[in-house]
Amino acid sequence: MTVALRRYDSAPMTAPGEERLTRRDVSAAVLEILSRSSGPVGSSVIHERLLGWGHRLSEPTVGRLLRDFDRGGYTTRRSNMGRVLTAKGRTALASLRRNAERDETVGRVVQYLRADTKDQLLDVLIARRGVERELARAAAKNASARELAAMRARYEATRRGDTTIGMHDLLASAAHNPVLESLYRMITEDGDLAATVERIAHQHGELVDVRFDRRLLNALTRRDPDGAERAVLDHLDKLLEMVRDSWRAQRRSARRPARPPALLSGRRRKASASISA
Repeated sequence: MTVALRRYDSAPMTAPGEERLTRRDVSAAVLEILSRSSGPVGSSVIHERLLGWGHRLSEPTVGRLLRDFDRGGYTTRRSNMGRVLTAKGRTALASLRRNAERDETVGRVVQYLRADTKDQLLDVLIARRGVERELARAAAKNASARELAAMRARYEATRRGDTTIGMHDLLASAAHNPVLESLYRMITEDGDLAATVERIAHQHGELVDVRFDRRLLNALTRRDPDGAERAVLDHLDKLLEMVRDSWRAQRRSARRPARPPALLSGRRRKASASISA
């Protein structure tokens, strides 16, 4: 939906300290009001309903917006009675509704990916496993010679203890599937989550990354989608097992009673007494 709204954008839409409304928010609200009306609606009525919905627009601003809608073909004026939606306006409103639903869904996903609890962390890792298995299959078919060389260099760096860049990020790029890569980036963008998983892996003292890198690289070099997928699944299953083990250990530690102070031997009591004196 493209409407020239320069004058509308320059008008104040919110009170100081409130979140600024976007053009799409208000456009959707106005079109929604028109779609729910059985006949033409004037700018004063639209203004009042917007205020009732919490949109702080002035009535002149609403009038300018409606004129922009008229020029764009989204509304049409019925004499002095007000505006009605055109077919183009209904199509635009349907698109805005879909966008709002999508944004709400993405917002919920992003909020969940903060992984504040053990169950959320496990759910995020399971979602990541589902995406990465497909990335691995795609990379086995689509990775370029340069990308495979970069992954070999990554493997050698991991063997030397350098973990600044992970094989998983290179795998996501080598798949050449922008949808899967975007999902992967969304799932893994939480730095706290990544740090938690890395800390748990290090606590287990296993070279899980080195083993995974070697196995994945061998499968990609052979152009073996099944082998690459199996490497990813086994690796992430291992991480899931580590997370569960870590939380079980934390629960055992929390339930364990505090140890009483160690009793001093006779010689140490005498020494302690002399120091106190």
